[in-house]
Amino acid sequence: MALEVLEEIGSAYWASYLINGDASGLEDKEIALADAWQKRLAPAYVVDVARDEETGESEDPWFSWSYGLHTGDPTCSGGDCLTYVLHKQV
Repeated sequence: MALEVLEEIGSAYWASYLINGDASGLEDKEIALADAWQKRLAPAYVVDVARDEETGESEDPWFSWSYGLHTGDPTCSGGDCLTYVLHKQV
């Protein structure tokens, strides 16, 4: 079985929830947005955030005015994002 590695941009605030299953600190609306985002990407699943190739450190969150495009939240025009690494069995 082979894995395809994908990258997708999503809310930086979802990282702990998507990677570790820890929803503490998230509101119900944020959890619902993260779940819907993950469902749209299925069967791919989040395994990590993008990392610097030289240091191995995780990518720093960055601001995007296209936050709604990346998160599916039409009520928010800007916010912090991360690049998520996903695996998909092929």
